[in-house]
Amino acid sequence: MIECRPRPETRLDYKNRLQTQNGKLIDTSSDISSGPSEKYWEVLAERRRVALEETLKENQKLHDTIALLKEECSEYKQLLKDSEDLVETLKLVSFCKRWLTCCIGIQVAVEG
Repeated sequence: MIECRPRPETRLDYKNRLQTQNGKLIDTSSDISSGPSEKYWEVLAERRRVALEETLKENQKLHDTIALLKEECSEYKQLLKDSEDLVETLKLVSFCKRWLTCCIGIQVAVEG
């Protein structure tokens, strides 16, 4: 009976394999010195171009949103100032009414 054993590793086989940090062996016999093909770089460049285009569009939307929010904030600040001015005016009217009522005895009807 013939026993099947794995063939012994030759020196060339050993040179064409690279051991990673976790102990797995990687075959390096294919020619990796030439690097990725031109098509690879074209595809990669196109993907990056599309990603950049999407990022630029999103960036523009964010700039537009910020501009609108700044405008809105400015309008709200003006409304707040107007409201504070109105409150001060009403306080003054209320004070004047009490003063006239208490000190002079005049009843003042405030319309509005």
